[in-house]
Amino acid sequence: MNDKASSQPIFSRGNAIADETMRWWHVRYGGWSKRGATLPNYQDVATFLRVDESKGLFHFDASYRPCALQQQFIGVTEKKAIKRFQVMNEVCYENVLDQAGKNQTLVFVHSRKEAAKTAKFIRDMAMEKETITQFVRPDSATREILTEEAGNVKDSNLRDLLPFGFAIHHAGMTREDRNLVEELFADGAVQVLVCTATLVWGVNLPAHTVIIKGTQIYNPEKGRWVELSSQDVLQMLGRAGRPQYDTYGEGIIITNHAELQYYLSLLNQQLPIESYYVRMLKSPGLYYDKRADIAYSAAVLLEKCHLIKYERASGRFQSTDSELGRIASHYYVTYNSMATYNQHLRPTMSTLELFRVFALSNEFKLLPVRQEENLELGKLLERVPIPVKEGVDEPAAKINVLLQAYISQLKLDGFALVADMVFVQQSAGRILRAMFEICLKRGWGSMTPLRQFKGVPQEVIRKAEVKQFPWYRYFDLDPPEIGELIGIPNAGRLVHRLVHSFPKLQLQAQVQPITRSLLRIDLSIVPDFRWDEKTHGTAETFLIMVEDVDREIVLFNDSFVLRQRYYAEDEHNVTTTVPMFEPVPPNYYISVVSDQWLHVAETRLPISFKHLILPEKFPPPTPLLELQPLPLSALHNKDFESIYSSTIQTFNKIQTQVFQALYTSDENVFIGAPTGSGKTICAEFALLRLWSKREQPRAVCIEPYQEMVDQRVAEWRRKFSGLQGGKEIWDILSRRWRQRKNVQNFGLLIADEIQLVGGEVSPMYEVVISRTRYVAAQTEVKTHIVGCGVSLANARDLSEWMGAPSHAIFNFSPSSRPLDMDIHLQSFTIPRFPSLMIAMSKPAHLSIVEHSPTKPVIIFVPSRRQCRLTVDGLLIHCGADSDPDRFLNIEEADLQPHLDHISDKGLVECLKHGVGYHHEALDKQDKRIVERLFQSGAVQVLVASKDTAWSLPVASYMVIIMGVQYYEGKEHRYVDYPVMDVLQMIGRACRPMEDDRSRCVLMCQQTRKDFYKKFLAEGLPIESHLPTHLLHDYFLAEIAVETIENKQDAMDILTWTYFYRRMTQNPNYYNLHNVSHQHLSDHLSELVENTLQDLVNSKCISIEDEMNVSALNLRMIAAYYSISYVTVEVYTLSLKKRTKLKGLLEVVASSAEFESISIRRHEDTILRRIYDRVPVKLDRADFEAPHFKTFLLLQAHFSRIQLPPDLAVDQVLVLEKVLNLLSACVDVMSLNAWLNALGAMDLSQMCVQVMWETDSPLKQIPYFEPETIKRCKDAGIVSVYDVRRWKMINAPNFCKWMVVKSTFVNSYPTLDVSFKLEKGEYTAGAPITMQVSLARDVDDEDSDDQTLVAPFYPTKKIANWWLVVGEPSTKQLLSIKRVTVTKNFSVKLEFTLPKGEHALKLYVICDAYVGADHDLSLEPIDVAEGEDSDSDDESGDEMEE
Repeated sequence: MNDKASSQPIFSRGNAIADETMRWWHVRYGGWSKRGATLPNYQDVATFLRVDESKGLFHFDASYRPCALQQQFIGVTEKKAIKRFQVMNEVCYENVLDQAGKNQTLVFVHSRKEAAKTAKFIRDMAMEKETITQFVRPDSATREILTEEAGNVKDSNLRDLLPFGFAIHHAGMTREDRNLVEELFADGAVQVLVCTATLVWGVNLPAHTVIIKGTQIYNPEKGRWVELSSQDVLQMLGRAGRPQYDTYGEGIIITNHAELQYYLSLLNQQLPIESYYVRMLKSPGLYYDKRADIAYSAAVLLEKCHLIKYERASGRFQSTDSELGRIASHYYVTYNSMATYNQHLRPTMSTLELFRVFALSNEFKLLPVRQEENLELGKLLERVPIPVKEGVDEPAAKINVLLQAYISQLKLDGFALVADMVFVQQSAGRILRAMFEICLKRGWGSMTPLRQFKGVPQEVIRKAEVKQFPWYRYFDLDPPEIGELIGIPNAGRLVHRLVHSFPKLQLQAQVQPITRSLLRIDLSIVPDFRWDEKTHGTAETFLIMVEDVDREIVLFNDSFVLRQRYYAEDEHNVTTTVPMFEPVPPNYYISVVSDQWLHVAETRLPISFKHLILPEKFPPPTPLLELQPLPLSALHNKDFESIYSSTIQTFNKIQTQVFQALYTSDENVFIGAPTGSGKTICAEFALLRLWSKREQPRAVCIEPYQEMVDQRVAEWRRKFSGLQGGKEIWDILSRRWRQRKNVQNFGLLIADEIQLVGGEVSPMYEVVISRTRYVAAQTEVKTHIVGCGVSLANARDLSEWMGAPSHAIFNFSPSSRPLDMDIHLQSFTIPRFPSLMIAMSKPAHLSIVEHSPTKPVIIFVPSRRQCRLTVDGLLIHCGADSDPDRFLNIEEADLQPHLDHISDKGLVECLKHGVGYHHEALDKQDKRIVERLFQSGAVQVLVASKDTAWSLPVASYMVIIMGVQYYEGKEHRYVDYPVMDVLQMIGRACRPMEDDRSRCVLMCQQTRKDFYKKFLAEGLPIESHLPTHLLHDYFLAEIAVETIENKQDAMDILTWTYFYRRMTQNPNYYNLHNVSHQHLSDHLSELVENTLQDLVNSKCISIEDEMNVSALNLRMIAAYYSISYVTVEVYTLSLKKRTKLKGLLEVVASSAEFESISIRRHEDTILRRIYDRVPVKLDRADFEAPHFKTFLLLQAHFSRIQLPPDLAVDQVLVLEKVLNLLSACVDVMSLNAWLNALGAMDLSQMCVQVMWETDSPLKQIPYFEPETIKRCKDAGIVSVYDVRRWKMINAPNFCKWMVVKSTFVNSYPTLDVSFKLEKGEYTAGAPITMQVSLARDVDDEDSDDQTLVAPFYPTKKIANWWLVVGEPSTKQLLSIKRVTVTKNFSVKLEFTLPKGEHALKLYVICDAYVGADHDLSLEPIDVAEGEDSDSDDESGDEMEE
């Protein structure tokens, strides 16, 4: 260990980190492999390094030395320094001469200048006494070699010494010179090498004799001469003796006579290395006060420098608001330097002042100004561009000059100066970055980057600077013009390429007011430069700053990384929120500044507020009254009271306040309260009122997610039974309200989580409620609407849109919770996401230990993968506390029966220590077990992914949200959680029956802290997203049922939407710049015109007389299957008459419905491996695109490839939608009379039975492995019908076979098909009727249950059949119908034929089973010419629901 003071903290910190890992994972402490010189207190060193003394401690004394060491100690008694120096040189010469010609000698001195002086003294003394030939003979080959090599040496002193067999070695020499000296000494050509300590620690170069000339070095910190450290002396003497040549080595120390005893003791008695840490371990009581004094002194010093906050009463440390301590730690800047920066940095500083502050850094305090450097530094002072006030002999001037010289690429002559410049340059990066961070934290707008573009020839730079041509204008010139401008025609192309390699960006910004005090800025960034991997590497980092109008205050800052792999993307989007002040300033500035480049790499965009219209101030929330809690008897119904009597005795404050409006009135009601406030019981009040009426119309509840529908149905079935609900079902149901009386006759609509009108599922929610009110108005049948959501800022607008009167609006404050909640916001400034999550792990553990040591805790993390990483981190911290089972509240023997039923082995190991995880990819049974263990208190901590926030059925005392960003694969960046999701997570901390208060810890990045602080304390403002997400499909659905028959109808129906109401309240959000009636009318007219024109272009509708709207067949397909008009348009443009399986797969995967498939970070690696295993390839594989991922997931499904949990979840999402989309494909191709629609039907079978069309039909039978299928094939069994007749008593899995026979094989459809053509003469264009009869062979008891047996398909399904009449010779489809056959079924098919003879076929295709199809040939049909025949008539083609 070279430096005891620095190495001990490093090892101590390493021990602390390794100790945490070791205690939990029981890893052998083999990471630290340390060796050192022989020490008498080696056991203390072993204790410090945490070595197991019985296994890992090896101690060898001096007797084990390979070469014995002969030691000489020479003491100089001379007191005067000059004479003492002369005596030491003479003694050194005599000892060197003793070895001349016999052995090589290393002479250690303690400065670079001293090395050359000592070597020259010995040489000159040898020449004076005529002993020089003993070092190297004049006529020897060695002399010739040394003379020749001296000619190549750059160092003048070495060039002078080398021919005489002497050499020097120190850090001020060039690397080439040092390498040459080392080689010559190793080869024996150099007899005497005079060197500094650089050779001791850096190069293993032994010699027979080692002489240490003097043992004192100057310490600039102490301002006096001090003795060499014991480690240095031992290391130097360790170079004495060459095991391969010598039997012993000689070590000679020339020192002051007074120091002889010290060095005698050091080398013969081995002075111990002291460690305060080890001494404290051995005697903690003795050292306790001393340790406290050290900690107190350090804390006071750090507080004085404003690096920490020190609470003297409690002894606690806290980071300061300016985060100087974090900056110092992150960039390894000393506390002295941070104090200097804190004192000298100002908001407005010139470059000159900035360089001066940099030069004052404590890191450079030991950098001396040598006498021989003064001349060169003086010249540099005149050449550097920025003036330096200090004199040439001041260290600050030297540091300033060296940094400027490096930036200006000035060439230095002195090697010592070069070494110093390298040190300054290496330190400048982190120091300047730290200074920049300090300025940024203070909100200053100044930034002085000190980097520049490299690689341009010096002549070109000189000519360009002489011209003083504005830099931005270079971008408008072509290569010849640039060459002419700078006067070097040949360099025009080079400069043009370099100019366009600068990372220039194009910016566009859209401003949307959220509240009067907060703006959202959507920033669009388009790269406008040529990417060169040699120049830019794999990524370019930029800093995004939003500055005020004076460019003095930074309102927002964040980093943006442009990666080469995503550079092909045309546009990158960044969303920020910034505060707005009143009076409204004229503008803000957005600056995007490169982290590495100057000049054009800084793009500035002014944002004008000339037309900014801020929304009005929001009304205050509803006060929560101090009412007496209502008892259950207020229901006045014993049956209703019995529902709640087992769980509660009285209703809470919120339920009490809304009771009259819901239970005694039919008015529309809005309830806004924090999650966990009991809003579900409020909605049940309305249900109970509905059911207490004599006539009980239907009630519908809509939920945002399917998991919530399932939970609500299960909960209400337990309470009431008979409830039906679900957002998707209601939306499809409500589209045909004119034809369906049951839709017109429901009396109650419960809209749960209605705040999502402004969130992810917002357009669907808005359409459903808008349509409900429109239907009620048209039918004059009142529908009672109850909306439940979180506290909203603009609840009045939402409630009025719902039709709720002012006295039925209950919008409580976010603080109006059943339990008081303590919310802690903890911010982090770590830009890299993985590092951020690691940094959050320890604070999360400490929060649990401090705030919830025994009560349950839920931790939300961004992804499934992060769940496991977070659990591992928590358990490591528990192990470090020597309590790995801290969170386990059950005996392992009692826990084991539950663990035996869990399939995830990693989850089993975590649950054994009291921590579970819950994510969307977890097996359903595993989820239930984890939920049950957490609810019972057996495990204390549950780590859940963000996607489970809405479906997690458990609550806790404390919630920790670790990070508020997740990776958005389609945009290749991390985006913020929706605020609604954060509020839902916080709402999980609510257990009114067990706790009297709750807690939440929200961990986020520093730039997001103010945003979340605002919306956790205030109501959430919500806006409509209907125009940008669902307006086309909304219009299409209404056109389908003729609600919209012209453009005016479209205008009218928009007035029922939340979008229309918010347009006037927050016009800028919807791109409106005026709220006059004329402007609103023009804006709506333009929106309707553009939307309808898009539908016309997609061939879904037609517009007649520029006003009336009529639907086309494609509209029918989109409306019937509830798919996007974009999807139908893609099918129409992409599907062709000859489209095969590959084309079908690609087209279906391109459906707009799959755009929501997640693209996770680093997922492309797994997708590439899958792509290598699937048979169908594409010309261009884009592993970052949702459509390509869907394409792969479908093939992986057919190939039965085992997928990781995340991809398995995605695959289920694809399979739940794909059959609907394939049916739409069939209809689109049928409209064009293409017989290749049969291919889409085959693809439907492949999706259900998980096999390729080329596979054996037997593969769809459960437990039929390839070996079994081969045996069947050998036995002549090729179909499922053959299996029915096959006996498998000798099969290895006979019991499974019996189960299969009684389920799959028996349910496999046996269909008898008969058909009959209408008799008569067939003429061209006249309809021909075919009667088709279908009979299914089923048992009477099984006729009602036609559920499909498909173990690999994720949802329940019944088998349907397509009846197709086609002509194979022309590949024309003539007629098609889709039917469901229960037992017997008869249907008519009509089609027309042109004149001639036709060989037709009847295809009966199942959409679920493979091998059950029928392909029946008809007798040739002769069609005569009709009166008005049309060979192209396809009127027989039809589509039926």
